[in-house]
Amino acid sequence: MEVSDAVAAGAPKVLVVEDNATNLVLVQRILSRRPDWSTVVATSGAEALALALSEQPAAILLDLGLPDMGGAEVLRRLRADARTAAIAVLVLTGDASPPTQLELERLGSDGFLTKPYNVAQLLSAVATLIERSPRSG
Repeated sequence: MEVSDAVAAGAPKVLVVEDNATNLVLVQRILSRRPDWSTVVATSGAEALALALSEQPAAILLDLGLPDMGGAEVLRRLRADARTAAIAVLVLTGDASPPTQLELERLGSDGFLTKPYNVAQLLSAVATLIERSPRSG
């Protein structure tokens, strides 16, 4: 787990769930453009579920391809637990196929973005989720 320095200032937390080191660094660099947000990192589904409970982030950026369980299963478990059900989840995926989109909507995703990332689009999507979150600081 890694938490940025902004946590001490009461900044909204964004949980980034990504097991690919290159993608993780990219997302962290993009999010660093918003120093008023803090980031928490998970590299597996189990770690993501534990951090969602303990950190209560304003938003979760969830990769679908995780080593221990699929991102869709992580999303299903987040939505099934009353303590994490209301946390906004933005899925980050390379698969933008209609069946995947429908499945993510059915599971309760608040949206999805495809790789490669559009920086402005990613920052805007996260900002919108944070603004709607009761956990925004």
